[in-house]
Amino acid sequence: MYSSLRLQNFRSYKDYSLELGPGVNIIVGPNASGKTNLLEALYVISTGRSFRVKDEDLINFNSDWSRLDSRYGSTERVIKIARNNGRLNKTLTIDDLPNNKIKPTNLIPITLFEPQDLRLFGDPPEARRNYLDSIIEQIDPSYHNTRLRYKKVLFQRNQYLKKNIHSKKDDIFVWDLQLSSLGSVISKKREHIINQINKTSGKVYSLISQKKSELKIVYKPNLSAQDYSTTMLNLLSKDLEQDTLRGFTSIGPHRDDFEVFLNKNNVLSSASRGETRTIILALKLIELSILEDLTARKPLLLLDDVFSELDGARRQALTKYLKDYQTIITTTDADAVLDHFMSDYKVIPL
Repeated sequence: MYSSLRLQNFRSYKDYSLELGPGVNIIVGPNASGKTNLLEALYVISTGRSFRVKDEDLINFNSDWSRLDSRYGSTERVIKIARNNGRLNKTLTIDDLPNNKIKPTNLIPITLFEPQDLRLFGDPPEARRNYLDSIIEQIDPSYHNTRLRYKKVLFQRNQYLKKNIHSKKDDIFVWDLQLSSLGSVISKKREHIINQINKTSGKVYSLISQKKSELKIVYKPNLSAQDYSTTMLNLLSKDLEQDTLRGFTSIGPHRDDFEVFLNKNNVLSSASRGETRTIILALKLIELSILEDLTARKPLLLLDDVFSELDGARRQALTKYLKDYQTIITTTDADAVLDHFMSDYKVIPL
């Protein structure tokens, strides 16, 4: 658990420190007071990257460097980001041992729930792919690199398609081979995490909504096959002419999606706003449980102005899950949050 955090030249903060309690921490302040920036700082020092912007945008505009200092359990964690001769350097230091590359084993599991998440089902498919991938990356240390490699090879293949009116299979085969191999890993990992979510999705949703319901995620892969890698390789070759005309690669996990069904009805077209909120809340709580089970560590829970999006019953249901996790909540209305806690919380005014 985090006990302290200091921000220097980070986003809107020049130099700010706060102490955190082991239970629920409620950050109270008006809009544009920097509440979300504090959650972002905790996310960055836990995962090594922001959930909103690129590293360079984390540095206060009046400075060339940014620094986060924290105490997590018995360890000191420090992240430094600095501009140097046109380059950006980032290091994570744990107990005075610097790491120029942030290793997956040094990451702290974390679950973030923000108002933007309520648009998950209506947003483009990329948002849903990113949602799944963000969970997998915290469980599987190698998955982030797999995704980066896939994106790099996909970019190279697409550039070739755009520049060559008559693409040749021999010239493009090396990219096809890599894409099919990496794509197989990505698709299988996504399908596995959806299966994990579905194990308890209906139960958690029913507990929050207080009525028995069936909730299920259905994976919509761009291609489905027992031997994914071989099938993708063959399709990339077969569709080369069409891909050349389009100027992009039409086969692979970069075009996957998923749909969510509540009582066998697609939530995108049938769910009310209240039901959508409950579904997203259920998914976040399931994510919290999966991270704890598969990483054997207690995740940190960040809730960005979420209570204003939930009614009284859903707020009460949410608070029942918080007692076992260190939680940081931001709000403009302290009363909307405090009414649901009897003890074990800390208020941090801004």
